[in-house]
Amino acid sequence: MNRGLRLRSGRITAAREGGDTPGERILLQPHDYVGSMAKCTETFWVLDAGLMKQRALTYSPGLHHIFDEILLYAASNKRRDPAMSSLCVEVDVVECRVSVFYNGRGIPVELRDENNGIYAPEMFFGRFHDSSSSNNNNDDGYGVKLANLFSTEFVVETADGCRMKKYRQVFSDNMGKKSVPHITDYQGENWTMITFKPDLARFNMTYLEEDHVMLMWKRVVDMAAILDDTV
Repeated sequence: MNRGLRLRSGRITAAREGGDTPGERILLQPHDYVGSMAKCTETFWVLDAGLMKQRALTYSPGLHHIFDEILLYAASNKRRDPAMSSLCVEVDVVECRVSVFYNGRGIPVELRDENNGIYAPEMFFGRFHDSSSSNNNNDDGYGVKLANLFSTEFVVETADGCRMKKYRQVFSDNMGKKSVPHITDYQGENWTMITFKPDLARFNMTYLEEDHVMLMWKRVVDMAAILDDTV
């Protein structure tokens, strides 16, 4: 079993305003896609000092949603590749950064749009289709892209052992900016890691609060219970 959640303490402030793009239309009506940005309080069963206890946690459903999108996508890779054996989550409260790593078959490092030089990882994590669906409450196909959109920084790293390439790309400013993909030769196992800094100002926060981190930990424990002992 290879699972973990590592924490550091501290705080950081993040804020951004945007323009008129498909992503920005989602940012203007976030409740339709990620839930409420306002905080609420609910009671959850959480792991506390090795024991399951009920605690009232105050959190933003929107922030919880984008974390869950990444975690659920990583966990679902077990269905895509039964050989997956590792899922690790790290929350760095000092930097307000969350990382989710998993091994097994990931995103192929191959061109999907040769005319524009767009690789599969960017297509999957960093591009919305500009269609009427961006203006209603149907979030089909958005998934992990929502975590990118609601972040000040979103880093995609994936190692493709089949094509012997490793890919790294950085998105920032609510997907408003992106780096040129850094692609290098690679030999080894397949893995993917998503690292993101939530745009906390949009969730009416200035730092990753303890209740939010505890809720993230609860979800990691949930995934540990769902996945079999080979992970």
